Amino acid sequence: MRPSPCARASARAGSSDVCASCAWQCSWYQTCERPQRGRVGDQFQTVRVAGTDAAEWRAWGGALSKTKASWWRPALQDPPWAPGLCGPTDGEGDCNADDRGSWNTRKHRIGTMDDCVAKCRSCANCAFVSFSGSAAHQDCSWYSQCELRDLRRPPLSGLDYNTTRVRHAVSRVGSSSVVARPRPDEVPSGDAAQRVRLAISTIGVGSGSRCGFTRWCQSARRLRGAILRGGGGKWDVTLVVLALHKTLQRQQSYDGVHAGRSDEIGAAVDERDCPGVRRMPIPRRVLKTAERCMGLLDGAKLVPLRAASANPWPRVVNLAKWTFFGMDAYDLIFYVDLDADALPATEPSMPVGALWRKMVPQLLVSPHVRILATADSMASTHGGLFLLRPSKTVYAEGLSTLRRCVWNETHGFDHAGRPRSLRFAPQHLDGTPIAYRSADVGGNQHPLTTDGFRLNDWGFWYSMADQGLLWYELFVRARRGAYSRWSTPHKATHEWGGEEKPWQPARSGKPLRTLSVHKLAMRLRYLIRADLPYVAGNETAAAPASTAARRSPCAARLWRMRRAIEADPRFTAIWHRMAEMPLARFSVW
Repeated sequence: MRPSPCARASARAGSSDVCASCAWQCSWYQTCERPQRGRVGDQFQTVRVAGTDAAEWRAWGGALSKTKASWWRPALQDPPWAPGLCGPTDGEGDCNADDRGSWNTRKHRIGTMDDCVAKCRSCANCAFVSFSGSAAHQDCSWYSQCELRDLRRPPLSGLDYNTTRVRHAVSRVGSSSVVARPRPDEVPSGDAAQRVRLAISTIGVGSGSRCGFTRWCQSARRLRGAILRGGGGKWDVTLVVLALHKTLQRQQSYDGVHAGRSDEIGAAVDERDCPGVRRMPIPRRVLKTAERCMGLLDGAKLVPLRAASANPWPRVVNLAKWTFFGMDAYDLIFYVDLDADALPATEPSMPVGALWRKMVPQLLVSPHVRILATADSMASTHGGLFLLRPSKTVYAEGLSTLRRCVWNETHGFDHAGRPRSLRFAPQHLDGTPIAYRSADVGGNQHPLTTDGFRLNDWGFWYSMADQGLLWYELFVRARRGAYSRWSTPHKATHEWGGEEKPWQPARSGKPLRTLSVHKLAMRLRYLIRADLPYVAGNETAAAPASTAARRSPCAARLWRMRRAIEADPRFTAIWHRMAEMPLARFSVW
């Protein structure tokens, strides 16, 4: 037994025995008012010994045994109930529009699983419920779809979580669980000029990005469904992935690259992960221009390590985002990084769809605004999430800036000047200036308090790549940009983790169990929010036809990764670390 360290134990009343050649520790205390939970150890447990009777010991031992992975894995085929929960929820949700939600048991006077089931029957989109009456959770979560054979492992504080089916699964257009091709009434028809042509887009380069599309496409389709629902047939929403041409991927050279058909592009997108996605090649001139500029800057040793990694290739790939400004076949493009969640499953979809239908016309008629962005703590323009209106003029001017490739750490592109000297006056889409204080922006997302302004230089992250180029061309060189409002309902999330992505296995082929608690927590947070088809032992095992049809190698790999983390003996520590990790949220509108 490894006890958790007590926060206020007297040093004189405590002692600890440590085995030098083993990985165990047993500490005892005379008093322990509050066990520390902030940085819990791998498998620390704390129990009261004095005054504990035999019955309490047996109950504690039974609870501890339930933390083992074998306890929460049901063996029945489609059981009537099972230990565990379907997935994370946040807020009550809308029973007529959303896929999931959560009712607080105290607020709604839900005392038992039967009460939770009864509440579900009054909710149109509720087909499954996960119930926990523990003081730490007080939760009756509801879902339109759930795989009872593949529930999420609960934390130690929610060992009483149980899940049951109330009615048959609810299938709805736009749900992340429904990955069939668009219905006929969703396919563009009529006069295309009267429709809003919207692309939800990302970039995928290299085999390392392949499994990132599994969750990205689910989220993008969820947003697509929210916009189309109630859109009145005036929307043409397409998922677009920008990727390297297969010749370029094979030869790792830009010579001879040409624009080709989507099936010629060496994108890693699996059709089963992303039905109907449109794949487009990154233009040769964009790649060559970006690569040349990064080579010049690195050769002159102008790029500080605090602003970018030594490897120039990620910077080249991120500069390829400039391609979207030249894609004038679309009225509007919503760019979302591969490790971002365009519409988290925990977010209500109805107000998000209504917001898009209200705000898009306002952006399209704006005479000057070409980008609606947000800042992060480092850069005044966050390069992982933004709305843009394609423009051949902006596209050409950005490429010209990269061809000149005049940049340094103090004065930025074209030596424009230090940030505080640029008379930068950020504003919202309606023209309202963003005040220095009490601004309608997210925490650490004020465009005037970023690292760039705090240090008054261009040494912020990727200032010579996408984040610096977007800010220079659209906010500094010309007033073509605006910032979103935090008070609007649509929030997207972005995973932080640098160049190590949460869908990737351990580097150098090491087993997953060799990763630190922090890295496993980062992956678990990502994976529990993905709809991963159940894998019964192997990819060829019997499964429902709808599940088998959409199972891709990546989906199976991610499912196994999630299960491996849930079976890790450090799961309690992993869960607590995951709960502590901040998840970056950004407003879209």
